[in-house]
Amino acid sequence: MDTMIGNLRDIDIKRLRIFMTIVECGGFAPAQNELNLSASTMSVRMSELEYRLGLRLCHRGRSGFELTPEGEEVYRACQMLLLAHENFISSVGAAKGVISGELRVGIIDNLIFDPNISFSKALADFHDQASGLEISLYTMTPNELERAVLEQKLHLAIGVFYHRATGLQYYSLFHEKLVLYCGAGHPLYGVPENSVTVENLLECEYIERTYGQTLSHLNKPLLLKTCAFSSSLEATAILIQTGKYIGFLPQYYALQWSKQELMKPLLADEFFIESEVSAAIHRKPQNEAKTQGLLAKVLDSIA
Repeated sequence: MDTMIGNLRDIDIKRLRIFMTIVECGGFAPAQNELNLSASTMSVRMSELEYRLGLRLCHRGRSGFELTPEGEEVYRACQMLLLAHENFISSVGAAKGVISGELRVGIIDNLIFDPNISFSKALADFHDQASGLEISLYTMTPNELERAVLEQKLHLAIGVFYHRATGLQYYSLFHEKLVLYCGAGHPLYGVPENSVTVENLLECEYIERTYGQTLSHLNKPLLLKTCAFSSSLEATAILIQTGKYIGFLPQYYALQWSKQELMKPLLADEFFIESEVSAAIHRKPQNEAKTQGLLAKVLDSIA
């Protein structure tokens, strides 16, 4: 058997990347869109990889996807191997005076609308400084962003991080204010602002986010009746515009619909959330030149 040990080829690296993606997606079916490969093609690549390694990596079939103990060991080894591969490319680039390789960045959704930061400009400026760089940009929830930076799947993340992880460094960027909104057609929409009461709010159906308890971060207690959930600002805005729910949105984000009289704030001076938007990096980044280089551009892009 032509084993992989001591004889690693480019095609083996590709197979290992496919294997890692399948594992991280939780199986063949969810990995199809991520890899843009058919299930049959992925199965062939996995069989080729198992043949090259001489190991059974996973169980797959109607019972679902599950790693074997050997597969778990190979997955951990893959993480170290691909990180070392990335570090090698970066080190060679640094020796030439060039920042190169892949830069993986994660952000919260709808950052493009925030007037406090010009993140596109930060990326453009860093691109000009490091033209040999390949940038991958992802949108995730704050919890997912922190976990990805801790696991060094991301070099840098921008989000609202209420629970600070000890393995990360945080850099405060700016603060934003979130207040309650209702949509046109909601029972409170036609009520004058100075006539809305706390009792009115308690009777409303409220939208909670799926990745953290919004109400626990309010300036003062308010026990609303949760009747819907959302995983993003856009999802919250859509639910608010049904006219059936109330929910928290950043003021800058809701302004576009407030101007169109599609939603309005409720008791904005009485109940609000002050959120700190921060950049997060690993305390011991594997590619410090890339990470610190982009961080400097992000800090420069704050309005």
